[in-house]
Amino acid sequence: MKPEVQEELQPLFDQCIQDAIDGRITRLDSLWPPVVVSSEGAPFEVHDLLRAWTETQRAEILDAEQAIAFSENLRRQSRWGEIAYYLLGLLERELEEKYFVVTGNEDDHFWDREYSLKPGI
Repeated sequence: MKPEVQEELQPLFDQCIQDAIDGRITRLDSLWPPVVVSSEGAPFEVHDLLRAWTETQRAEILDAEQAIAFSENLRRQSRWGEIAYYLLGLLERELEEKYFVVTGNEDDHFWDREYSLKPGI
């Protein structure tokens, strides 16, 4: 997404994220991709909303209650597969690629592989 578009849409993303935490999002009747709608009527694809939320989270300031509410309410209004697919990709990008090397069979699913820390970590 272009920076100027992201800047323009950020307040709508923030509102939809807060609506997800508060349980006020609704599901738009679409087959693919799954779409949720904020209380203001702004539609967002589930993976875009999840990406926007995860990009702002930091372990030091993570509010567990809000995280649980966000994920549960988003899951109720979308397909779990959409959320799982994004989160598995996030884990692979943020953990596996940065900190680990595959020491087992690389043809296995990444959750079944054996890993070792990269040298120097």
